[in-house]
Amino acid sequence: MLTGAALTGASSSRALRLGWDSRGRHCATWRRACHVSARGAEKKPRPHAAAPRWAGRAMCDKIAYKRLTYSYKGRKIYEWEQSLEDINVYIELPPGVVARMLECKITATRFVLGLRGNPPFMDERFEQNVDSDESVWSVQDGELHVALTKGSKGVTWGAVFQGHASTDPFTQSEVKKALMLERFQQENPGFDFSGAEFNGAVPDPKTFMGGVGYNKK
Repeated sequence: MLTGAALTGASSSRALRLGWDSRGRHCATWRRACHVSARGAEKKPRPHAAAPRWAGRAMCDKIAYKRLTYSYKGRKIYEWEQSLEDINVYIELPPGVVARMLECKITATRFVLGLRGNPPFMDERFEQNVDSDESVWSVQDGELHVALTKGSKGVTWGAVFQGHASTDPFTQSEVKKALMLERFQQENPGFDFSGAEFNGAVPDPKTFMGGVGYNKK
């Protein structure tokens, strides 16, 4: 049961701007001069599209999305977070590495990253399928940001890649909570769910009350 809700009244075609994309989805803050599609074609920044016409977008920005860290042998490999529709991955690059030096490939099932002309640093299968045509990557201030669109909206990912440690049960519950609140906010834009709590187990954001969203193969 939900309690405590205040009753107050991407080749990608994404229009990139702070906080919201052209389909009204929440996304990480992207402050950059250009973006690169999954196919690696650099593009000039696009004009800011009109804000989506639903009143809940500001409320949805108040929901806390948990940013997680994946480490290997004590070394941080990447950080990541997820929303109902997106997976955002953040990788710190070696000093001096810029976007044009990278070979980054995103398919529906796989992510490959390395320096051009060298063996890849990462060659991993996603835990779930992604929509590669709506997935992009960019570099800013020495950090690679990979923005993936989930192949199935609302599915809670336990990890970004197969074989990487899944989130523990408590963290998984916290992630599900954020996704459920995002879903409630999208479906009920006149209410503020950012401070809501659940009594008992958090339901599945994908299947709760008839399900939600698309399911692309």
